[in-house]
Amino acid sequence: MNPQKTVGMHRYRFLVLLLILFVAGTTGWAQTADEVIAKYLDAIGGKEAVDKLKSQVVRGTFSLPDMGMEAPFESYVVLPDKSRFTVDMANFGGASSGQNGDVVWDINPMMGPRILEGEEREASLRRSQIVEFAHWKENFAGAEVTGNLEIRGMACTEVTFTPETGSPLKAYFATDSGLLTRTITTVAGQKTEANYTDYRDVEGIKIPFTMEIFLPQFTISFHNDSVAHNVEIPAEKFELPAEIQAMMK
Repeated sequence: MNPQKTVGMHRYRFLVLLLILFVAGTTGWAQTADEVIAKYLDAIGGKEAVDKLKSQVVRGTFSLPDMGMEAPFESYVVLPDKSRFTVDMANFGGASSGQNGDVVWDINPMMGPRILEGEEREASLRRSQIVEFAHWKENFAGAEVTGNLEIRGMACTEVTFTPETGSPLKAYFATDSGLLTRTITTVAGQKTEANYTDYRDVEGIKIPFTMEIFLPQFTISFHNDSVAHNVEIPAEKFELPAEIQAMMK
């Protein structure tokens, strides 16, 4: 083969490779994680309105559809470091969880009272925020757009959040509306999928009134009956249960 032709072919292939790498590097995903989250915050009412939220009270119905069981639940949050969730199911026992300052705790019929640590503690703290991902940079080391897929007939953008410790969290935001539709987490070896639907306006902030949580063992559903923001909540609502206080002695 003509040496000059061989050199020319190698040069051509090299230029094609550079073009492919350039196109791959410049197209990438249509948005950055920051842009996706900013669109989400705009969709639910705007970051300025979100930042004005200082407390939240939610009342609704907790259910285990596979078992035909349901019960009322209550959730209280006062930012930045107080929360309390309670549910009392007949024939199943009560469950509660919360935070008071640095203490993050959980009580349930299967595992009893516990002071949470490690990735369980971090996951609980993230869940107790009034608006998830509003201040994601305080809770995660990084985030990036990692894919696109369809959820319930909606095109969604996948954002992967990487915590300082533990497994990444994947969140899916509707491409058109910007609303959060699903999260997938793995904590203590257990994968959890949460789906968010029925967004309603509450004092200028859109809140999902239905959340379905899919676990390997069963499905949990939360449906809000009422949501109130920036209300006074008595400090005693966040007092540590006697079982948790006993563990701290």
